[in-house]
Amino acid sequence: MSIISTSRLSLNTITIDDTPFYLKLINTPTWYQFIADREIRTQEQAKHFLLAGPIKMQEKYGYSSYILRLNATSEAIGICGFLNAII
Repeated sequence: MSIISTSRLSLNTITIDDTPFYLKLINTPTWYQFIADREIRTQEQAKHFLLAGPIKMQEKYGYSSYILRLNATSEAIGICGFLNAII
């Protein structure tokens, strides 16, 4: 589902269909450097993480991480969003 859109970009809720992109993204050197190695290496692990993390959070709170896509091609180019941190 599209949350917001411009002429070039769309912000969409994360779905299971985003698993391949998510797996590729979180296993890049820059993800390891600036975020962390989540030790998620398989499609099944990534699917489980999405279901237990962003998808569950979206259902519970109405916000989560989102997929950023190019409108022209629907290609996913990144993730951004809001996290619920209990301190």
